[in-house]
Amino acid sequence: MSLMPIYCQHGIFMRVYASDTIATMWKSLCHEFEGKSHVVSIDLHKWMLELQAKDGDNICAHLNTLHYMHKQLAGMNTMPTPDDYSTTILISLPATYTEHLFSLTAMA
Repeated sequence: MSLMPIYCQHGIFMRVYASDTIATMWKSLCHEFEGKSHVVSIDLHKWMLELQAKDGDNICAHLNTLHYMHKQLAGMNTMPTPDDYSTTILISLPATYTEHLFSLTAMA
């Protein structure tokens, strides 16, 4: 229990500190965070859909950011389908990529 204040935010720690046992402390912590992952996944998915690269941006960094968010959503079991993920990537690219993407999709 002595490490808990180091790893837990002060406000949360103070709410669960009064518990008699570690088991009740753990139950309080679980209760504190249950259901919040759904809201976080919705926010992350929304942010992922709104992400837009501009002309001159580092496309590799942009794609890495999308990939990182995709991995985070996968960790929450709310991963977009492969079609949704590829659509998100395609619509997030700058307009200068439109002709290249049109050529690639026409050949596929």
